[in-house]
Amino acid sequence: MNETITLNMENLTATEREQMMNLVKKANKPDKVWKPNVGDEYKVLDSFGSVGFSIWNNDRKDDEAHLIGNCFKSKENAMFARERLKVITELERFAEKHNDSIIDWNDGETDKYCIYYESNINTIGIDYNTVCRYNDIYFTSKEIARAAIDSIGENRLKKYYFCVED
Repeated sequence: MNETITLNMENLTATEREQMMNLVKKANKPDKVWKPNVGDEYKVLDSFGSVGFSIWNNDRKDDEAHLIGNCFKSKENAMFARERLKVITELERFAEKHNDSIIDWNDGETDKYCIYYESNINTIGIDYNTVCRYNDIYFTSKEIARAAIDSIGENRLKKYYFCVED
C-alpha cells in the first residue's frame, strides 16, 4: 500500500519535526525480509522436496508458505533450503540412532556433545555442555558426534548446517 501524505511541517515544533522525520525515514526503509508482490512468481518445495512455483496472490496459501519459510526467490534458494533440511534431518536421525540414551537436560553431571563451526580456522569442532542447551543437535559422546561429522561430511555441514561457503 503506497500512500502519499502531505504534511505542513511549519505547524510542528523542532522536536516534533525531528520525530516526524525519523518516522518517515523508518517508514521508507525497505523491508529486510523478502516477500513477493501480487503477481510475482515464487518457488516452493512440494511434499516430495521437488521445487515448484506459485504466483503470489496475497492469500492465505501465500501467507502460510511465507510464514513457514517455504517461499523462495529462486530455484537455487529452494534447492539450498531442501539440502539444509536434509542435513538437519540426517544429524537428528544419526543422534536418535546412535546416542547411548535419551539426553536428560536436568542431569547436570553428564556431558552432552554438539558440533560447531569455528570461523577463524574454518573448521568443524565438537563441544560439550552439561546444562546449557543452544538449540543444537546433541550427542551422548564425542565419538558419536565425530561419527556424525564423518557420516554427513564436513563440507556439507559447513555449507548447509552452518551456511558457510568455502
